[in-house]
Amino acid sequence: MRRDFLKFTLFAATAWLCISPRAFPQNPATPMKTSPTAPLNLERYRDRQRVVVAYLPAAAREPNETFHQRWANAAGELKERDAVWIEIDDLHRQPADLVRRLGFTEGRFGLALVGKDGHVAWQSSEPTAPQAIFDQIDAMPMRQREMRERAAHK
Repeated sequence: MRRDFLKFTLFAATAWLCISPRAFPQNPATPMKTSPTAPLNLERYRDRQRVVVAYLPAAAREPNETFHQRWANAAGELKERDAVWIEIDDLHRQPADLVRRLGFTEGRFGLALVGKDGHVAWQSSEPTAPQAIFDQIDAMPMRQREMRERAAHK
C-alpha cells in the first residue's frame, strides 16, 4: 500500500511539473511553451514583465530557424528590458479572444509585443529582427522611466 502511495505521489508530482507554468524555463533565450491544459495567461506578467509572443503554426516553423537563432542570441537584451519570450503553436489551442487580441490569424505566423500594462503595443505577421522590437520597447514611456532610474542608480 505504501509503495502504491509513493508511486502515485511521484506520478502526480511529475504530471504537475509537466503542466505547471513554473516548469517552463524562465530564461528568455529558451522559448517558453504553453501547454494544452494551461492556455497562455498574460495576466501573470502584468506590471512585472513585457511579453514577446510568437505564434508559430507548424507550416511556419521550418522557414524560421534563423528567426529562432536571432531571438536566442537576444536573451540578454530581453532580460535587460524585463521581457520574456513565449511561443505558442497551433497544436496548443489558445482562447480565440486571446488570438484575436494579439492580432494572430489561425495558421499564419504572428509576433506581438505586450507591454507591462497588458496592452498589445506592437504586432506583425512577418518574422522580425529583435532590434526592431527592442526599439519599440525602448520608446515606451514606462521603459524610458526605467532607463532614467537605472542610470540614476549607477
